[in-house]
Amino acid sequence: MKNENHEQNHEIPPDPCSPINLEKQLCIRQTKDVTYEVQTDEKGEPIVKLDITGLLNNITSVLDGFIPSEDVKNMNTLRRMNHALIDYRQIHHTNVIKFVQSISMREILMTGNDQIKSITKFLMHSALFRSLRNEDRMQMLKSIWVQWKRLERYASTAQIFGKRMYEDQIVTLVPGLAAYLNKIHVDCASFIYKKAEGMKFFMENFNTRMMEEVGKPLVELELTSVETAFMLAQLSWQVAGW
Repeated sequence: MKNENHEQNHEIPPDPCSPINLEKQLCIRQTKDVTYEVQTDEKGEPIVKLDITGLLNNITSVLDGFIPSEDVKNMNTLRRMNHALIDYRQIHHTNVIKFVQSISMREILMTGNDQIKSITKFLMHSALFRSLRNEDRMQMLKSIWVQWKRLERYASTAQIFGKRMYEDQIVTLVPGLAAYLNKIHVDCASFIYKKAEGMKFFMENFNTRMMEEVGKPLVELELTSVETAFMLAQLSWQVAGW
């Protein structure tokens, strides 16, 4: 992949909401598969309600309609899952990585919707996962997709940037966008309002630990794609408790 050596400002789409009124329903937004509504509770604190019906319907269609491609029919399970991982990375990574200084939670959420559907396809290459009932598959997806996505993101960042990942504290945010951990601003205002500063402090500490405990070892291991696929598959079953 081609890396750009300079930072670029990334234009965040304008917030489609009307002006905030904390006394009433605050805002309803629609992403591709998710509607999220910001309201206030009895104490006047903002809360977010997500309607993920559209996303669940799309995931169910993947579970019900998945057919392995001809390319993987003669492969063992690990090679099938590696094939799926390569497909995932082709879909979700671009040829140019742009460095940004700001990103909105709305943009992260929209990307996550697409990624969870691709993670579903990854798991469907496992005969054991396909043998589960749909409700068990869905429960497993709910429990593992965040960890799966996070580990894959750090693994792919390590592959792209090598030692620069932890020396310069670089992490990919969403497909095609990367940032320096000490410079990135995540706009959480549309989701948590008054609690944004507390979330910012939590995320900074979390990202620092992830870089030291996960990012740096991944760079040093220099994993192949097959090894990464094995690690992601093992993570999925371990986290799900199967």
